[in-house]
Amino acid sequence: MNAPGLASNGRARSQAALVLLCGLGLVWLYFALIRATGGHFVYALDDPYIHLALAENLLQGHYGINSGEVASPSSSILYPILLAGTLALGLGEYGPLVLNIVASLGVAWLLGGVLHDLLEGRIGIVLVSGLMLLLVVNGFGLAYTGMEHTLHVLASLLIVTGLARVAIEDVADWTLIAAIVAAPLLRFEGLALAGTAIVTLWVTGHRKAALIPAALLVICFGLFVTTMLRLGLPVLPSSVMVKSAASAAVASEGGNFVQAIAANIRQSAIRPQALGLGLGIALLLFASSRGRAEQIVAMPVAIAALAHMIVGDFGWFSRYEVYIVAAVTIALLIVWRGPFRALSGQVKVLALICALYFTGAPYLDTTLRTPAAAMNVEVQQYQLHRFVTEFYPGPVAVNDLGWTSWDNDDYVLDLWGLGSEEARKLAASGQRTPEGMADLVAGSGATYAMIYEEWFPGQIPAEWCRIAQLTTPRETAASGTVEFFLIEPESEEALRDALARFAEAQPPVNSVETFACGT
Repeated sequence: MNAPGLASNGRARSQAALVLLCGLGLVWLYFALIRATGGHFVYALDDPYIHLALAENLLQGHYGINSGEVASPSSSILYPILLAGTLALGLGEYGPLVLNIVASLGVAWLLGGVLHDLLEGRIGIVLVSGLMLLLVVNGFGLAYTGMEHTLHVLASLLIVTGLARVAIEDVADWTLIAAIVAAPLLRFEGLALAGTAIVTLWVTGHRKAALIPAALLVICFGLFVTTMLRLGLPVLPSSVMVKSAASAAVASEGGNFVQAIAANIRQSAIRPQALGLGLGIALLLFASSRGRAEQIVAMPVAIAALAHMIVGDFGWFSRYEVYIVAAVTIALLIVWRGPFRALSGQVKVLALICALYFTGAPYLDTTLRTPAAAMNVEVQQYQLHRFVTEFYPGPVAVNDLGWTSWDNDDYVLDLWGLGSEEARKLAASGQRTPEGMADLVAGSGATYAMIYEEWFPGQIPAEWCRIAQLTTPRETAASGTVEFFLIEPESEEALRDALARFAEAQPPVNSVETFACGT
């Protein structure tokens, strides 16, 4: 494995050029998104509004979505805390965007350095391949999901490039240590790469550099677990437990861990990204046999990638697996730098661009879908937010937590369980029956529910009246129809009046249909 280029003016120019290219792409996508939503900035997913609602309450010293009710709806330990900081600075709903743009530009800077070293400073080829590589790491569309994944990609790439410096220069700097700590705090999946990096530092003689992040992670996770237990919450967030059977089994929620792992592997195996990841693991393992330097970079990343294949997830707007796809891709470019440079000029450029294109193709599709995804959130989840805050304020039961909870002081019962520990336990115990649902809602004060009916087959109480249906386009939403159920009969007249006004205020692509009760 050859030494990387020095931090020269030429290398800095390559990095700055790719940062500029990334920035232009982000600006283009921003205006495409604004155009799709009719001038209203909306994220491509509804999920960041959950983090914002939690961050808003964190500033009040409360951990949860609703005042007076503790809950752990965020899949990240650190991200809601960062968002609380952006709220304190007055950034409001733009806080996630600012964090993501900064992280995206940081990713572009790292990629520019790797490509400069690989392509020996040929700026034109660096930019072309850099554009492809930005697609591989979902460097444009990921920022507009408003989630923690872009920061996780940045932390993961800092670990890989930091290990490369250990391999070549025998130096473990502070950026590597900080990234090892940050990755698991941003996403629990980051534990695998952080753990293998710590072990690598230890066995290569960098004992202090290994002990510092290990100790900090033990302290941080110890504080988190202790806090959750004191609040009466499980050690893993509700969002992780609801979405991952393996995680729920680990947390002793009654699941079978082996069965959950087997099911996860079967589901992952059919994903195109999983096939590419498997090939990447094989190439990393082969590279690790070529020398100690290659092994220092390749082995930790390969093990982390294998762990993701076993217990991790793929998809959901190309964000769950992107951190490890990025880490594997950059590790491959680093450990195979020498053989790559030995190829003839045209062959290696063509090979690189083709490899990056086929790896990044799924994320190109995601990038192009981002404006439509934001439009989908605008016409569905934002409209539901308007209903609960403008047309019919008061307690409500939902199954798609997000916009309905952000900037809303009324009680929101999450029937799916991300924002309600009681609802999550009900589902985990198999007791989400009509009777169980009725009991759950009875104590919430909710007079109506807005849900995807197909999510609750045979579980909706017979006494609930299906009073209306909102139909919207579907891009990233789990369903294109949202059913309104009247729970308290005495609220029927007021709810119908609100629905009539709501229907008149809908965008042209939406429709609201009302139904008579008792039919």
